[in-house]
Amino acid sequence: METIADFILKLFELFNKEFAKARKKLLFLALAIGMVLMAVFVAGAGFILVIIGIYQGLCLVMYSFLAAFVTAVLMFIIGGGMLLCARLLIR
Repeated sequence: METIADFILKLFELFNKEFAKARKKLLFLALAIGMVLMAVFVAGAGFILVIIGIYQGLCLVMYSFLAAFVTAVLMFIIGGGMLLCARLLIR
């Protein structure tokens, strides 16, 4: 009976050591995922500010509805290019 208890205790110690390493790696993975999500958010905010800047700059030289149209066309071109790049990366 004592040998079974020793075996179970050693097994739990082994699991504890292995899962400690896995927990540390999992924590770093979660931190990296969080940082990537924040980077995407900040890059998205910067992209939106660039679009607003283009629109405001175009409003100085043309009517606001034309500036909105030009900005929208520019965004469709950039979005299409990004979709094509993503499609090429998938292949």
